[in-house]
Amino acid sequence: MSDAKELQRERRRTIRHKVKVRIEMIIRYAIAGVWSESTLNVKGRVLDLSTDGCRLFTKKQFDQGQELRLTIYMPWQPKVVSQAIVRWCKPLPEKEGYASGVSFKGLPEKGLKVIAKFLDRLESKIAAHIR
Repeated sequence: MSDAKELQRERRRTIRHKVKVRIEMIIRYAIAGVWSESTLNVKGRVLDLSTDGCRLFTKKQFDQGQELRLTIYMPWQPKVVSQAIVRWCKPLPEKEGYASGVSFKGLPEKGLKVIAKFLDRLESKIAAHIR
């Protein structure tokens, strides 16, 4: 296995244990022509994280294009709050749940920097461990 693939595998394994997320499903509806918005909390966890988005595991199946609000909690960093769009969702019958790929929508520059700093620090720790 190449060093890059090994580093990626190690990073994903570490992230799987370290990053927590609060997922809110955004529900928009109209009553008598007046649009409102509500949220529904969904339990889940981050399987993989990048500055563009993340892969989530949930017991809830999401639809492609569905909007979510994510609050991501990383060690050593302030929380990051962002809207996200579901790009894909596939069943994981062996885990009795679903994996979903989401892309961040309107992630503030500060949030982008926090995620990038966390990933850089994580990669440094993993690289030192592999050597």
